[in-house]
Amino acid sequence: MGLRTSVLGGTLGVLCAIIALAACSKERPPNHPLMGIHDRNASRIELVELIIQDQVRAQKVKAKYIEIEDLVKARSQERQESSVRMQALSSSHEFPEEKIRAEIESSRKVGADAYLNYVSLQLSIRKLVTADEFAKLDKVR
Repeated sequence: MGLRTSVLGGTLGVLCAIIALAACSKERPPNHPLMGIHDRNASRIELVELIIQDQVRAQKVKAKYIEIEDLVKARSQERQESSVRMQALSSSHEFPEEKIRAEIESSRKVGADAYLNYVSLQLSIRKLVTADEFAKLDKVR
């Protein structure tokens, strides 16, 4: 039992250290989903008024993209905070497995909720734009 706990604790400690290092880095890998969403929305926020001629609709769409941007920033911040909490939990000598599991579950729930909000915002954008406008916005990468 002692060796198994020691190996498991060491493995989890290394995993948490990797997560913490990734969370603390200033730049995300370009293929990170949050970065992809962030980059696309930043471009779309700037171009939406040029693509959508009706300025009332353009402002509504722009507001939705800004909401997505805020959602991405909040999720990224939460991931970083969760990584710090995980690192602190894994570096303790007691190895509080229940607390670690609760932190992982909490982070997953926040991520799932953020994803559902993202999908809802995208669907509302789709309802506000024409097929042609959507195609033009979709080309923005």
